[in-house]
Amino acid sequence: VAEQISLGVIIRAVFGVTEPARAAEFADAILEFANSFHPAFSFMRFVQAPWFPPWRRFQRARERFDALMDAQIEVARGATDAEDVLHLMVTATDEDGRGMDDAEIKSQLITLLFAGYETTSITMTWMIDEIWRRSDVRAALRAEVDAVPAGAPAIDDTSLPYLDAVIKETLRLHPVITEVLRTLESPLEIEGHTIPAGKAVSASILLAHLDPDRYENPHDFRPERFLNQSRGPFDFLPFGGGHRRCIGAAFSMFEMKISIATLVRHYDVTLHDPAAPIPARKNLVFAPNSEIPVTLTPREAG
Repeated sequence: VAEQISLGVIIRAVFGVTEPARAAEFADAILEFANSFHPAFSFMRFVQAPWFPPWRRFQRARERFDALMDAQIEVARGATDAEDVLHLMVTATDEDGRGMDDAEIKSQLITLLFAGYETTSITMTWMIDEIWRRSDVRAALRAEVDAVPAGAPAIDDTSLPYLDAVIKETLRLHPVITEVLRTLESPLEIEGHTIPAGKAVSASILLAHLDPDRYENPHDFRPERFLNQSRGPFDFLPFGGGHRRCIGAAFSMFEMKISIATLVRHYDVTLHDPAAPIPARKNLVFAPNSEIPVTLTPREAG
């Protein structure tokens, strides 16, 4: 459910694909591309060899997705009134009037894809499981969402504060990326130890989020932690921090608000596994260790 929602939003809002058959082709290519990637490809150059079957599969998937992006870039250049992200990219220029070339546009599209699709769908999966395992959270969330009049303007950063808190608490307990990697430009001293410039260091997002000095009973799911109180950049950092904070953070938050609010308002969810899922590594991210089977039932009007 979450993957379909997130992927559909990305294909329409970022790539500007609205025709159903074309959208299905994009979805299939994106899933093939994402599922064929392995973290070793980024860190072990010797596996990037034509004789290595996983690398060949990844290259084939990349070439297929590249071809679809090339064609969609041409569509975007010919459009006059589109509002998708790709159209904004092909029409954007710098202060000297120069635009981005196709290679740069595709690089940015892939960044937005992985920042806004897989991470968002994983977070929504965790959120659906958390909401429907806790009747008190579900009741409070449903009361807030149901109170919004039908046809009201789109939500913004200040509306639906409890939903915002549910999203943030999910991101706190289930960060998709558990550490922030950086390369030191100058020596760093920590607890009497000096790490020289040029070394890679990692700040643990998960440890910060589970620190009992920052969060009381940190393993409990309590959205109220984020109501009427702000958290510092070193206390809550699911999207990383600094100049390289996730480019898709705002897009992801808005997508989750719209999607979860719609789900809560119009559907009941039945979880079929009595045991909560366990986090496991999936490529570069952490996700539930298996699919979470659910049944969606339309809510009765009342």
